[in-house]
Amino acid sequence: MALEPEHPDKVFRYLRDRDHARALVNGYVWFTTLEALRNNDHPRSDPGEGTYRLDIKRYDSAVAGAETEKLKGRLAGLFRMEGSARMVVENIVYAQKVPDLFVMCTSSLNSKFLRRLFGEHCVRITDPQGFALTCCRAIANHLGERAGGRCGRMQYQGRGGVDAQGPDANHLAFMNINGHASEKEYRMIWGPMNQHPSRTLQPVLLRVPGVERFVSIVDDGGR
Repeated sequence: MALEPEHPDKVFRYLRDRDHARALVNGYVWFTTLEALRNNDHPRSDPGEGTYRLDIKRYDSAVAGAETEKLKGRLAGLFRMEGSARMVVENIVYAQKVPDLFVMCTSSLNSKFLRRLFGEHCVRITDPQGFALTCCRAIANHLGERAGGRCGRMQYQGRGGVDAQGPDANHLAFMNINGHASEKEYRMIWGPMNQHPSRTLQPVLLRVPGVERFVSIVDDGGR
């Protein structure tokens, strides 16, 4: 499981149903998926979850300028460009989609705004990385195979400037659009170690032994 060096000591999970909040503190954890998030009808949903698209009408390395340098950086992950005297690319579309993963969306904020947005019932998760590791074991048991995961803060920027090759393909699951930056999302993802690109996972409720020590109901109403 990939752990972030600097992470909050607690995060907050917002839920619309009180029974769902109580279930979580009793060790029953609901895991949604990237594919479910892409097709969610919530006003803040993002159909581009975990996807990257590069659409270039024309690139000519002989044309100087900031735009040429920006495009060069994006193309470097797709083409071998060293030693080329000149390179011209026209009408190229490249798309990459992260294979489906289990997801939990939380926030580093205890906020009245987020309660109105996502649900009035709030659960505090302390030591979120310990929580994520505990969940990873339960997901591996559910899948019947080795599983891995990652957790960290969302990055809010346009996906067009992201290197699609990246150090880890799953980093695209931690990108979101600028307009959602106020959510301060801290995301946890899990999936099979040998994930096939076309495999679809189903959202699931799992009993996760030991998770109770990380979670508690928040009754202060936020700030």
